[in-house]
Amino acid sequence: MIEELCRGARWAAHPKGVHVTGAVVVGSVDLSYAGSSVPLRLQDCRLLGPLTLRGGRCSTIEILDCEVDGAVDACFLSADHVVLSRSLINGLVLFSGATITSNLELQGTTITASDDGHSFDAEWSQIGSSLVLDSLHTMGRMKLRGASIQGHLILNDAAITGTDHHRNALVAEDLVVRGGFFMDRLAAAGAIRVVGAIVDGDFEAPDVGITSGNVKGEALAAYRLRVGGSAILNRLQGAGSVRLDGANIAGQLAVVGAKITVGDTEALEPVRWNLRGARCAELADDRAAWPA
Repeated sequence: MIEELCRGARWAAHPKGVHVTGAVVVGSVDLSYAGSSVPLRLQDCRLLGPLTLRGGRCSTIEILDCEVDGAVDACFLSADHVVLSRSLINGLVLFSGATITSNLELQGTTITASDDGHSFDAEWSQIGSSLVLDSLHTMGRMKLRGASIQGHLILNDAAITGTDHHRNALVAEDLVVRGGFFMDRLAAAGAIRVVGAIVDGDFEAPDVGITSGNVKGEALAAYRLRVGGSAILNRLQGAGSVRLDGANIAGQLAVVGAKITVGDTEALEPVRWNLRGARCAELADDRAAWPA
């Protein structure tokens, strides 16, 4: 019935949209390549199968306090606003190539599945406002390579407890963020890669914990990073090197209280901090941030 209402093939949906609360949906919900001008809202529902939105066009999708026993496939989705919050997804979450006019939000959601080490994929997506991932928990790698975000990227209090086979937890190479990139108190089981990323606002990663470097020995790989504001790495704890070589930071680079250790025998980077060719307007540090 959800499919029929959204597609409008047999019944016309109410102008206020399709709202489903407290339902158990047996089987998959397939809205691939469907076009709908009305909002879809699922709240406190259990979906006993995957949710497919691939290639669809819609106004607003809200999935709140739900459990989905399967993947959420929204690759190449075109929508005004998507919220997938406070939910449990027992499958992959895929937004690669999606175009979202306003916000894409996954606040407080847990993604339990991992395929080849990854759980969440939004590479090459186009976000017209902000990507909000506060308190998101993924059990595999997050992939944001090549994504374009016109607002902020917010990963505060998130946890990435799995990695890919290269031991990377977050892969966001060539990412473009027109606002700020905030990942305060992020806990990552592997390396964070933001190589070649462009952040017009601040790049903030205070109190981030990276428990393992990748196969190259990197904890934070941010070489050629461009930041229009400041880069805040205060109290960063990383089990691997921090690479900022070739980075260009218009404001302050702050590393007060950072603690970087390199103990991986596979490490190709023998130094804790690589700042070769990096530029910043001001360096804020303390003695504890640097090797003895």
